[in-house]
Amino acid sequence: MLSYRLIQFIGWLIRQVPENLGYVFFDLVGNLAYLFSPGARQAVIDNLSHVLGPHPDPSAVQQNARRIFQLQAKNYFDLFRIPYLSPNQIWQRLNFHGIEYIEQLRAHNTGVVVAGGHTGNFDVLMQITTLLNIHLTVAAEHFQPEALYRFVTESRSSNGVTLVDVGSNTPVLPLFRALRKKDYVAVTLDRDVTGNVIPVPFCGYLAELPNGFAEMAVHANVPVLFAFPRRKPDNTFEIYLEPPYYPNPARSHEAEVRTIHQLMLAHFERYLRRFPDQWVLFRPVWQREK
Repeated sequence: MLSYRLIQFIGWLIRQVPENLGYVFFDLVGNLAYLFSPGARQAVIDNLSHVLGPHPDPSAVQQNARRIFQLQAKNYFDLFRIPYLSPNQIWQRLNFHGIEYIEQLRAHNTGVVVAGGHTGNFDVLMQITTLLNIHLTVAAEHFQPEALYRFVTESRSSNGVTLVDVGSNTPVLPLFRALRKKDYVAVTLDRDVTGNVIPVPFCGYLAELPNGFAEMAVHANVPVLFAFPRRKPDNTFEIYLEPPYYPNPARSHEAEVRTIHQLMLAHFERYLRRFPDQWVLFRPVWQREK
């Protein structure tokens, strides 16, 4: 079993590796993971087959699937390195699309729900929030081994980000408290760990996806901002933001939740079709046909 000190030592070793060499090595690690992880590989291929459908080229599906494993491996390399880079160093490698929306939201002076999927490298966004003068609270899933979870949590919190364990008995309450403090609260829209999912059309097929982020925004009456992080081939980063949606108190709760859910999924679908190799989700979103 991995101990916390062993993980820290591994992290120290990884930080001694030159960046270019490290990316080459973890590219190889991603290739090996693709070859020797049949369950995760099938889940990724199944997801891509829906995104690239209705009759995707099998070679394109497999090529994008391999890239996803490579991207995730490089994300782990970055996980050990990024907390030791300054926000300014990260900012120099980052291209923001839609940063003006953050200025608009600043004038609104409320909390913000950030909706996004498992794409690119979200750790990059977490590490530059101080430069944006915002405080970010992230709904995080607990995982094993415990030592690795502790290390990842501490690394992601290194620049003041607050992580909330959504596996706890009351996962939503800390998120609402953060919104009341005018935090940005990041919640995933492509995977749910609380069992709160609804059937919804996505990429032309019916999928069961969480709508908790929309419920939260309507209940707290705060805007929703869609974000899509992307790793570029040269291992620099892009973050795409879409115009925020402001709930309309005059409409019914159910209608607004449905509107927000559908709008954010439409944004997500559009970006996935444009950048399918960024979707680092290793569980199937759609039920497989029997």
